[in-house]
Amino acid sequence: MPWFAAHVIMYFKRKQGPQADFAVWDNVHLIEAPNADDAWAQAERIGHASEDDDPTLREVGPDGVFPSRCVFAGVRKVLTVSHERGGDTLGSGDEITFCEFILESEEAVRQLAAGASTVVTYTDR
Repeated sequence: MPWFAAHVIMYFKRKQGPQADFAVWDNVHLIEAPNADDAWAQAERIGHASEDDDPTLREVGPDGVFPSRCVFAGVRKVLTVSHERGGDTLGSGDEITFCEFILESEEAVRQLAAGASTVVTYTDR
């Protein structure tokens, strides 16, 4: 059975007051499924199951620490895992997922590669 990498988008929403920005996680889940549609459905179940309204959950933002909840926003994409050796066995070197985006300069590419903050435009779906 094929393997898929599903990007599940989760975000933190404050329980009270205004919120100027949102912390977002693009969680990648490895899913074994007969086809991409079934993998997508599994990813949606994972996202819903990952929602968290625990009263002790706090989101740390630039303006403080706030009681928050973790909310499932949706599945961004599901990709087939590319096996270096073929077959159903995963191994070192297999491509699990990828993102495609545009940067404004070669310096911005170097900043991204170094883990520094830079502006990117996502083009993948």
